[in-house]
Amino acid sequence: MITLELRNQRVTLTPEQAERLRAAAVEQGSVSPRARDLALALEWALAYGTVKLRRVESDELLRLVNQRNLADITERVRLSDRRGSRRRFTLLPSGL
Repeated sequence: MITLELRNQRVTLTPEQAERLRAAAVEQGSVSPRARDLALALEWALAYGTVKLRRVESDELLRLVNQRNLADITERVRLSDRRGSRRRFTLLPSGL
């Protein structure tokens, strides 16, 4: 299992989910430095199991998940707006 720490909350993904997310980030990496940074962080997570994402990487992860409609990953991470433009991750139980 791969654990990503997003703004002090943990999301657990299967290696297959993390690899699909990394592939999407690599694809976008030629036009987006943020996507390139996320791809590198996901590569690190695949190699070592756990990684803490910076805010820009967390935002990019959300953008990719929403843009690509990665349903099985979207089930684990939901974005909810809190206090206007301030964003917070809401984690669903891992049994879903």
